[in-house]
Amino acid sequence: MIKIITTIILIITVVVDCRFPRILQPKWSYLDSLPASSSMMNDNSSPIAGVIGGQDAAEAEAPFQISLMKDYLIMKSHMCGGSLISASTVITAAHCTDGQKASSLSIRYGTNKRTSSKYADLSIKRIVQHESYDPETIQNDISLLILSQPVKPSSNVDFIDIETKDIGDGEKVTIYGWGLTDGNTNNLPDNLQKGSMTIVGNDKCNDKWGSVNTIHPGMICALDATQSGCNGDSGGPLVSADRKLTGIVSWGPSKCPPGEYMSVFTRPQYYSDWIAKNIVQ
Repeated sequence: MIKIITTIILIITVVVDCRFPRILQPKWSYLDSLPASSSMMNDNSSPIAGVIGGQDAAEAEAPFQISLMKDYLIMKSHMCGGSLISASTVITAAHCTDGQKASSLSIRYGTNKRTSSKYADLSIKRIVQHESYDPETIQNDISLLILSQPVKPSSNVDFIDIETKDIGDGEKVTIYGWGLTDGNTNNLPDNLQKGSMTIVGNDKCNDKWGSVNTIHPGMICALDATQSGCNGDSGGPLVSADRKLTGIVSWGPSKCPPGEYMSVFTRPQYYSDWIAKNIVQ
């Protein structure tokens, strides 16, 4: 009985503290209880995992949104977001899948609730992580999840197209996720959150972040005075005004303060050939 109680306590601790694969936590210093690494990123930076300053998304507003969950012995824990891009494929961030086994992951879909859905959770058949993903620089932070069975479109289940046009400085975008709504806590919202942000050109973004981590063409940046992504949003969607997938939540400032340092996203348009090669319809 003592062993069972101890196991339950450990799992609950993991659910509260481990938004991302454990190997990332010491490096990126998402949690105050873990030491920050001095490599590449300083205390201003970490891969982003809720939406700071956001609000509840309307039902079926983001029918492509999924919760990527880690399967534990007796429960599942939200780890990252992701987006359905076909009946059998989810797109997410490579730092969400790095070091993970497909058999230990599942998705929840067709719901605005992080903790429940009328659809059964789906297991992952295969992870297709970008072969050149670099955890030091967070370049090529993109993965595809091939589902064990295809989903069927419905009122709250649909696919999102990859943005094909260049999104320029000053354009408005929307971020979605179940990540932290306060970077100083460990509490995740149950309702899907959304926030409005503005694209910042890569040159301006690199002027701000360049001394910490170089902004590459496969990245896209966004900023708002009061809203930002945070831990738990990683892998989730940044959506353009024409409702196309413009970004995949990747990294940003530690504790997620809005207004100064840009949130940085993977730019899926840059990887369109790689996606076309690996997507399963």
